[in-house]
Amino acid sequence: QAAFNIDIPFVGYKGTTQVACTVATPAAICGVSASVTQATASAVGHITYALTTSTSISAASGTVTLTFTCGGKQITQNYTWTRSTAATNGVNAKLFELNMPKKAYDSLIKTVENNVISLSNYFNLYKKVYNLKDLYQYDINLELANNNKKYSIEDAQRLCLDAIKPLGDDYYKHFKKVFDNHYIDYAQYEGKCSGGYSFAPLDLNSRILLSYNYDLESVSTIIHEGGHNVHHQFVSENNPVQYREVSSLVCEVASLTNECLLSSYLAENGKTKEEKLSGIANILNVMVSNLFGATREGHMESDFYDYAMKGNALTQDYMNELTIKSYEKYYGSSVKLDEYSGYSWARRSHYYMDFYLYNYAFCISVASYVASNILNGNKDMKDKYIKFLKTGSNVDPIDAFKILGADMDDENVYLSAIKYFNSMIDKFNSIYEGGE
Repeated sequence: QAAFNIDIPFVGYKGTTQVACTVATPAAICGVSASVTQATASAVGHITYALTTSTSISAASGTVTLTFTCGGKQITQNYTWTRSTAATNGVNAKLFELNMPKKAYDSLIKTVENNVISLSNYFNLYKKVYNLKDLYQYDINLELANNNKKYSIEDAQRLCLDAIKPLGDDYYKHFKKVFDNHYIDYAQYEGKCSGGYSFAPLDLNSRILLSYNYDLESVSTIIHEGGHNVHHQFVSENNPVQYREVSSLVCEVASLTNECLLSSYLAENGKTKEEKLSGIANILNVMVSNLFGATREGHMESDFYDYAMKGNALTQDYMNELTIKSYEKYYGSSVKLDEYSGYSWARRSHYYMDFYLYNYAFCISVASYVASNILNGNKDMKDKYIKFLKTGSNVDPIDAFKILGADMDDENVYLSAIKYFNSMIDKFNSIYEGGE
C-alpha cells in the first residue's frame, strides 16, 4: 500500500464564536501513534495518524477515545473505526462516506441510461417551439417557453404559498414564517452574489440571500430556498444542535420537492398559456440538469477518477474525448455537437467536489417521487414527508429515504422520476398545441 495520512480535523465553538479547543493525544491504532495540532480561535486543529508502506492494520475494527477541552468544559467521545475495502475507487469512497449502497448508484446509472429516449423527447420540444430541423447544443440554452410576466414580491409570496398547500397546514405555517419574519433579503445591490442561497446556522434561524428580478425564475428561487429554510426549521425544532447539520443528500429533496409543486401548480392554474408553459419548462430544465445531466457527468467523473488512479494524466484531449462520448450516449442523434462541445468539462466546478453531482440525481428522483404521490392524493406520503423533514443527521440518508418508502436500491424510484418527467413533457405538448 502507498503511504498516507488519516487526518481528523476538529474545531471548538462557543455559540457561534470559534474558540480554542484542545484534545489529549489519543492512543495508537494498531501501533500507529497520533500527532496532534491543537485548535485555536482562528485555526482548525488536526489529529493525524501517519501510515507508511509497512503499516499493518491487523484488526478489523476498534475504538479510539478522544477527550476535548473547550470553553472550560471537557467532552469525551468514543469513535469506532473500521478497516474497509469498500472504498476501492473514488465513487465507492464517496458512497462509503454517505453510507449509501453501491446498488443504489448502479440502479441510478442503469435506469437513467436505459431511458435516455425521454431526453430526446425533451429536445424535440425545442425543435417544435423554434421550428428547427436540426438542434445544436447551443440551441438548448434558449428559453423553452417565454413568459414576460412580472411578479411583484407579494405576487411571488402568494404563488409560493398556493403551490405548497398540498403539503398541509403545518408546512404552510412554517413556510409563511419565512415571509412574516423577513428571512429573505430580496434587494439587488453592487457586490451582492448572484443566485440564491439559504444560510442555516445550527442554533439560529436561517436566512435567504437572493437578488430578486421580478421574473418566474426568481419565484422558483424563493420556493427552492424556502424549502431549505423550512427544512432547517423542522430539523432545529426536533433535534439537539449536534444533529442539525443534515447531509446535502437529504437537504436538496426539501428544495426540489417545492420546485415540482410550483411547476405542477402553474401547469394547472397559470393565468395564461405562456405562464403554464413556463412553469412546466422550469421543472423540465431542473430535471434535465439534476437527473440526466448530473448522472451523465457523475458517470464521467467516475471514469476519469478510475483513469487517474491507474497512473494516467488527465489531459485536455482525454477530457474532451470523454465529454463527447458522454454526450453521444445521452443525446444520440437528437442534438448536434460542434467543435466546442468537448470543452464543457472545463467550466464544471463540481468536479472538484468529490462526486457531489450524484446528490442532485438522487435528490430529484426522491423529490419528484414525493411530489407526484402527494399531488395524486396520497395523504400517507404527506405525513411521511413531514416526518422526513424532521429527521436529524443521526439518521443516515438511506434510512431517511426509507421513511418516505423510497428504496434507493430499487430502480422504481428512478423510473418514477422519469415517469414524472415524461408526464410533464406530455403536459407541455398538450398546452402548447392548444389542448388546454
